[in-house]
Amino acid sequence: MVDSGDHRHFDMLLRDIYGGAYDAPGLSGDVIASSFGLAARHPEQPRGLADMVKSLSVTARPWLADDYDIWIDRISVSESPYRCVLIFCNNSGADIILGVLPFAMEFLRHGSKVIMDSEILFYDLS
Repeated sequence: MVDSGDHRHFDMLLRDIYGGAYDAPGLSGDVIASSFGLAARHPEQPRGLADMVKSLSVTARPWLADDYDIWIDRISVSESPYRCVLIFCNNSGADIILGVLPFAMEFLRHGSKVIMDSEILFYDLS
């Protein structure tokens, strides 16, 4: 799939999502996009899964310690590597509903046991 993809198609999509230019430091959209490997925009060309895989595959990484592949393999498994997860959270309603519960549900979906612990005091009663 990597051989059949073209990274420039997906890089154009990244440029579209993130706005394409950073005006404050004076960087144009082409400069930002070229950091992802894009030199020109071709909106008529379709973007596919092979293009995304090609864009995300990095062949040579120059740093000494490289655990990227191990990390990707670990988070992409269908079952969770964790048997039990303990989550400490604030008692704020929005934090729990929008952040902690979806986070806990993802662990539950992968078969982990989840323990949620919250503060006893209610600071939001003013």
